[in-house]
Amino acid sequence: MKAAFVASEVLTEAGRETIERNLRVPIFNHYGLAEQIMMLGECEEHQGLHHYDEYGYMELIDIKGSDHKRIIGTNFNNFAMPHIHYDTGDFAVMSENKCTCSRSSLIVENIGGRVNAPILCEGDFEISSQNINTMLEPYQDYFVEWQFV
Repeated sequence: MKAAFVASEVLTEAGRETIERNLRVPIFNHYGLAEQIMMLGECEEHQGLHHYDEYGYMELIDIKGSDHKRIIGTNFNNFAMPHIHYDTGDFAVMSENKCTCSRSSLIVENIGGRVNAPILCEGDFEISSQNINTMLEPYQDYFVEWQFV
C-alpha cells in the first residue's frame, strides 16, 4: 500500500498517528455523505480538507458562540431529485490559511462531527453512537425509545 483514505468518522490527530504507525503509509482524510451532497478531501500537503467545488455547493453557517460552522449543502450530481440547502448535521472548523499545494478551493481544518457522543467501551475504545442510530433507523416507527445496557 502507498496510502490509505479514511472517512465516515472524525479523524483526530491521535487516530491519524495510530493508523499511520500501524499501516506504515500516509493517511488522507476524506469527507462525504451517503446523500452525495458534497465532498472534501486532503491533498498531498495534508493542510486541511479541500472542498470539491464541482461536486456540490457548501454553505457554512455561523453557530453563535462557537468557532464551528454548520455544514449546509446542495448537490450537483442528482438531476432527478437534488438535495437543496440540505442540513448535513455536521460541523466544520474553517482554516484561514491557503494550502501550499496552490489549489484555490475552500479549506476546512477538520469536520467537527455530529452532536452524538461516542460510547466509551471497556479497554478504552469508542464506538460511534451515530452507527447505532443508523442501524436502528429502519425500526424507528416501532419504538418510542430504546436503551442499551
